[in-house]
Amino acid sequence: MRDELGEVFANEAFAGAFGREGRPGWSLGRLALVTVLQRVGDLTDRQAAEAVATDLTWKYAL
Repeated sequence: MRDELGEVFANEAFAGAFGREGRPGWSLGRLALVTVLQRVGDLTDRQAAEAVATDLTWKYAL
């Protein structure tokens, strides 16, 4: 998807939704893409986390 469309969700668009304190995590754009993929796949949070860890199509998309 990124190869064809470029960056779908820019981090700047989501910066206001997250705090600046604590340990840095994934980029905000990546988290947004996980949420979209989770919704499209009708997955629970646990299923989406498993897909991130094991599914090569998700890994490539992210």
